[in-house]
Amino acid sequence: GVCGTDKEIASGQYGWAPPGRDRLVLGHESLGRVARTVEGSGFEVGDLVVGVVRRPDPVPCGACAHGEFDMCRNGRYTERGIKE
Repeated sequence: GVCGTDKEIASGQYGWAPPGRDRLVLGHESLGRVARTVEGSGFEVGDLVVGVVRRPDPVPCGACAHGEFDMCRNGRYTERGIKE
């Protein structure tokens, strides 16, 4: 399926290309399956994984400081595929 936000972006309701770019790459929600691992990674071949698209605020809140970017309390994070 296609995320509702991606549909809104494609229809021009939301989202802009980053500064200096002509296009905004969609696809902030992804799912994959581990094909290969390295010892100690904590993953097994066949595990389902998702990518993290949010990047913490340059002056992180408590959640961002602990790597929990999806729980950002101040809203100044950046997000690839949606938020500039």
